[in-house]
Amino acid sequence: MRLFIAIALDRAIRERLGAVQSELRMIEPGIKPVETENIHLTLRFLGEVAEPKLPELSRAIGAVQNYPAFKLDLQGLGAFPDERYRFSAR
Repeated sequence: MRLFIAIALDRAIRERLGAVQSELRMIEPGIKPVETENIHLTLRFLGEVAEPKLPELSRAIGAVQNYPAFKLDLQGLGAFPDERYRFSAR
């Protein structure tokens, strides 16, 4: 399984980012942004993970899942899977 660890964003943030995506599509029609409901903050891409490793991974994630809220400032935009698709904020 190709896995990553991510933080779910609240609806208001996803909607604001969706508006940015709409603007980017007007500038660069060829981009294919993720659906607004799937926007998240990837903390770590794990790549291929064998099924026997899932319980250990689940325990490790469970140990930090109730971490207190924190403030985050975002700058710039990037694209997956390649840095060639990087955009700079205006």
